[in-house]
Amino acid sequence: MKEQAFLLDYVVHFFLDHPKKNPVYELLKIYNTYNSDLLKKIRFILIDDHSATTVSLPEEINLNITLFRIKDDIMWNQAGARNLGLHVATAQRIILTDLDIVFPETLLEHLVDFNIPPHTIYKFVTYTNLKPTRPHVNIFYSTKDTFMKTNGVDEEFSGHYGEEDIFFYHHQKAMGTRFLIFKHANIVLREHRNTTEKQHNKLIRDRETNLKLYHKKMALLNTLENPMDVRSPLHLNFHWETVAIKTIN
Repeated sequence: MKEQAFLLDYVVHFFLDHPKKNPVYELLKIYNTYNSDLLKKIRFILIDDHSATTVSLPEEINLNITLFRIKDDIMWNQAGARNLGLHVATAQRIILTDLDIVFPETLLEHLVDFNIPPHTIYKFVTYTNLKPTRPHVNIFYSTKDTFMKTNGVDEEFSGHYGEEDIFFYHHQKAMGTRFLIFKHANIVLREHRNTTEKQHNKLIRDRETNLKLYHKKMALLNTLENPMDVRSPLHLNFHWETVAIKTIN
């Protein structure tokens, strides 16, 4: 059967280990209220980064969703999870985002058929608690061709927390990509770090290891003739499976 064509792939990765919290479901519930004609053009690609709790697709959610699970237990594998999302994405436009970000309906209406210029990645005006904040470092909107100029995100950062998104930004710039702010509407950040509740039982946010790697790579990036020489060969360095596929009724 021929795969359905979508105009926009919305890629979000996550790791869940709290038995009483399901932020994936909470996010999907928000999008489930959007205009059905808009939602028919969008596929939500969910990348489960080896969660400790079982993740399934609720029957009452009427969205185009494909759920993948990374089978290898790699700590802080955001880079790999994003690369898997890019690997399976087929739409002309791709959003790489986090679980605590909401794209308003009016913004998705602009993004779903926007003509993205070559070699361009967009970031977004960002609000949290009704107040503007700096554009979120880990949110990107572009084409697959542009994202893959750096072969996605460098998986050498996987295994430890942080810096893969910041290095991805600088690596892309070194490859000639320009970054612009998409100003038609803002995204909403529901920042988990602003809460007193512990988000994960297992993961520790220690940036020391990846900061050393980041600074090492940045020093090389500024001296090497070919920016890709600083990119590790690691790409999709794990096994994965398709867990579920859901399409709009």
